Amino acid sequence: MKKSVAHIEHCYGCGVCAISCGQKAIEMQLDAYGFYRPVVDADKCTDCGLCCKSCAYLDDALAVEERMPQEWFAGWSEDAETVASCSSGGVAYELAKKALESGYKVVGVRYDVEKGRAEHMVCASVEELEQTKGSKYLPSYTVDAFAQIKKGEKWMVVGTPCQIDSLRRYVKMWKMEDDVLFMDFFCHGVPSYNMWAKNVAMFFKGTKAKSIAFRSKKNRATNEAWPWHASYVVTCHDIRGGYHQPCLQGHTNWFYYYFLDNLCLGKQCYEKCKYKMYKSAADIRIGDAWSSAYEDNEKGVSAVLAFTDKGAEMLRALKNVHKEEIELERLCEGQMRVMPKEPAFYGLRLRLMKMKGLRFGHIEKLIGLLSKLTGKK
Repeated sequence: MKKSVAHIEHCYGCGVCAISCGQKAIEMQLDAYGFYRPVVDADKCTDCGLCCKSCAYLDDALAVEERMPQEWFAGWSEDAETVASCSSGGVAYELAKKALESGYKVVGVRYDVEKGRAEHMVCASVEELEQTKGSKYLPSYTVDAFAQIKKGEKWMVVGTPCQIDSLRRYVKMWKMEDDVLFMDFFCHGVPSYNMWAKNVAMFFKGTKAKSIAFRSKKNRATNEAWPWHASYVVTCHDIRGGYHQPCLQGHTNWFYYYFLDNLCLGKQCYEKCKYKMYKSAADIRIGDAWSSAYEDNEKGVSAVLAFTDKGAEMLRALKNVHKEEIELERLCEGQMRVMPKEPAFYGLRLRLMKMKGLRFGHIEKLIGLLSKLTGKK
């Protein structure tokens, strides 16, 4: 194994290598295709190897032995406002609130409208935790928040499975596992920031966003709720007043079309994802309960699994949540079982998205023409 992560071309972009480096020789930067990659300053690097030791991408195994969930349930918050403002049933938010009450600091993800990116933040209060509600279908910038995790304090960290896998390696190195509770989620994959930038340029042109919601449950034109199963709407709250909800016909959006059809994920999502279904380095895994058992529930249902005693204890202590017993396989029947296949013309899509001024419709017309010429779909 090489002594630094400088040689890695398409990693998870988790940023744990950067906080592992005592020389501060590593920065996480977006590459030409819109994914986070480590950039190593060769003049600062001492070849200590700590960045590689903390890197989940370089290891085919998880940071822990694979195990099945100990406990699980389907459920939702008993607070109607929490369910309405969260992507599924609001159980992740209730878990984070419980962690705060239990003396943890919570490291979750918010969307920073000024920087136009998702980023992890440290929450020490419910007011700060409010910023982390809802989905953020983008790679998150982790370094500033992860660097604050210190021994001697209690931390609950929420992230993608690959972020959590690397971070568990890091806390193991520094013997901090007793201090940290890890929560990941059923991950579809992470899309390119270039694709998101095109979405913003097309549909939010001229707006000054106060906030962005990726899974809006509310139709701002009628003030009624979207059906939860069809709530793939991006909502921009303009700082000057009013809301923008483009592409509402059929509850579709170009951004979600690319994301949900696996057309713009990172190369690592097609080649190196080892985290589907019950493969997790976390204590708790959450997600939408896309189960046939809840096909008639249009408010939102969370699937919640505990892999460790620590995670199970937190689930049992959880209050203000309606919990339903359900068979594990049925609870998780709507989740991705294997990593997605790289789509035809994937590289061309990324190159086209890199071009300024090229709209989504133009991209699809070019791809459609090539599909006809080559017979590929």
